[in-house]
Amino acid sequence: MNKIEQLLQTLAPDGVGFRKLGEVVNILKGKQLNKELLLDCGEYPVMNGGIHASGYWNEYNTDYPKIIISQGGASAGYVNYMTSKFCAGAHCYTIELKSEKLNYKFLYYFLKNSQTILIKSQFGAGIPALNKADIENLTIPHPTPRNPTRDR
Repeated sequence: MNKIEQLLQTLAPDGVGFRKLGEVVNILKGKQLNKELLLDCGEYPVMNGGIHASGYWNEYNTDYPKIIISQGGASAGYVNYMTSKFCAGAHCYTIELKSEKLNYKFLYYFLKNSQTILIKSQFGAGIPALNKADIENLTIPHPTPRNPTRDR
């Protein structure tokens, strides 16, 4: 049990449940945009398997706010929070809530806290990658009827 789980069980033993992340979010993958097609200057950043934009594109495929996780490359497992429209590339997982009951910013901080676990889950000898299942199997605290989320 990690420190967050211990703290939640101590402070709210009856008010927090735990579920697999894949039960409460959808994890989507972006579209392939070949590097030679990317623009040096464009309206929307293209997020791929890195910490920073790979380039730019004049169309977006993902709205904001959005949590993204790098799927491939040396930074596979890196968690980021996007605050503007962007184009999600093929090495970029985007996270969407299945329910409004989970606070999106809380989810970001939870995933950022779990980033080391995700990075250690990389596989592959050439270009490291992260399996979607490794993200889906993370256990996350979620509100119960006794402890509703406080989004507002």
